[in-house]
Amino acid sequence: LWSSEKIGEALNDKLPSFSLAPQEYVTKIGQYLMTLAHHLEPYLSQENPSIKRFIKTFSNENLTVESPEQVVRCWLNYTSSSICKLYMSAIFDFKDLSRSGAKQLWVDIDYLKNVLSDIGIDLDNDLSIFAKVLSQMDEIESNNGKFCSNLFSSFEDAKKIAEK
Repeated sequence: LWSSEKIGEALNDKLPSFSLAPQEYVTKIGQYLMTLAHHLEPYLSQENPSIKRFIKTFSNENLTVESPEQVVRCWLNYTSSSICKLYMSAIFDFKDLSRSGAKQLWVDIDYLKNVLSDIGIDLDNDLSIFAKVLSQMDEIESNNGKFCSNLFSSFEDAKKIAEK
């Protein structure tokens, strides 16, 4: 999907990115994150021994976790951070990325960013930088004269492009 120039007739390079919809895999991740806090609510009693143990453990690790609500926030932050790191790892496993694949990937990352924003969490900094690079692909192409079909050899390459 990501490297194919012909993902489908709907993904014409001339179409603006708002004409694309997030793919099913990222909407499922979003649904999971949106319901996670709700699923944790039954365990948020101060009387729950597991919550007391969790608060005690994280309070000893220089984190301020004093209430059950902070436990949920901590859990959401940890889960979101892990998802973003796994996502970046999967992205850098791609061998190459077509122009239409880059547009779709940007839409997917932007969707994840919006979901995280809805639950009060910022997108992981590395993934945010990568999304910025993807959003500037047309500009990068016009400056370089060609589309960058090979993915960046390292995250440092992506950061350099984002800083330009």
